[in-house]
Amino acid sequence: HGPSYWKEIEPLLAEMETRLFSSYNALIKLTPLVVPSSLPFFDEISDSLLVTCLRTRQVRALYDYAASWDTPDKSKDWRQKRLNDAKYARLNATQVMLHRETLYRVPSSRIAGWYYNPTSYGYGYLWTVHSSYYWIRDEMQATHPIGNETSPRYMNII
Repeated sequence: HGPSYWKEIEPLLAEMETRLFSSYNALIKLTPLVVPSSLPFFDEISDSLLVTCLRTRQVRALYDYAASWDTPDKSKDWRQKRLNDAKYARLNATQVMLHRETLYRVPSSRIAGWYYNPTSYGYGYLWTVHSSYYWIRDEMQATHPIGNETSPRYMNII
């Protein structure tokens, strides 16, 4: 028998979310101290941390949603709120990622699209970011846990 989600895992996810957002807020407060010529790099780092914070929020909300089905004190409305929290985190992160794409130093299609290249993958290294692949896959796994195992979203990308 594995660990209890509500007693052992959820508190860790909650703490991770709290600490990451606290770190993000502390980082943003440093913005006025950044040399103007370094601001684009600072913004890239702060946006990356924000996306990490939002990913943590999404994962925690999805775990809460999935774990709550056999928890009598979690209502249907509570579960739906957690699912909405996960979607909201994904949509916010998508906006940050789309903004970052406008600032790439190369065309986004070169690093975030599907094309023939010398690697074993048929896509650029940022395609999974551009497509929100892992975010959407995790959402599908939480909301459709049985019956979709053969969907390409559930399988590894090869």
